[in-house]
Parts: sequence; structure tokens; C-alpha cells
Amino acid sequence: MTNSESYETLVRFTTGHASERHPSSLATPASPSAPLASVPSRRVPFGTSLPADLHRAFKVRCIARDIRMQDAVEQAVHAWMEGHPV
Repeated sequence: MTNSESYETLVRFTTGHASERHPSSLATPASPSAPLASVPSRRVPFGTSLPADLHRAFKVRCIARDIRMQDAVEQAVHAWMEGHPV
């Protein structure tokens, strides 16, 4: 199974749609700073582990910039995806 096929299977599974959907048909913001209205409101839990010092530095920067950590992670994921197209 190719990465593209895996992605499409994941999209069908997570959206509950049995029909084929191409990744380019998904609604994604144009940039990490896109209006929140363009982002689907349904959220799913996402967990990961980071080195303690990285987590602390990330938390301090989020507090300094008055941004929620989950919003900063979302922006980082969007930026990573833009740099790594399917």
C-alpha cells in the first residue's frame, strides 16, 4: 500500500465516508495563520512525548506569546504538512 493509498484509507476511516476522497479535496487552511473558521471544529485527542526540557521551553514560549499549546501544535502540524506534501 502506498502512502497515498494509506492516507486515503485514513481519511475514509476518520471521516466515516466510504466514498473515495482525494487528499486535495480536504478542507485545509492555506497557512498556519488561516482563520479558525476554515478549520473543522471537531477535534480528536492527540498525544505525544517530548524531552522534558523541550516541553518546558515550548510551554514558556506559548505563555510568553499568550497562545495555547494546542494551538501552537496545530500551527506546527500545518506548517510541517505544507513542507511535506503528499
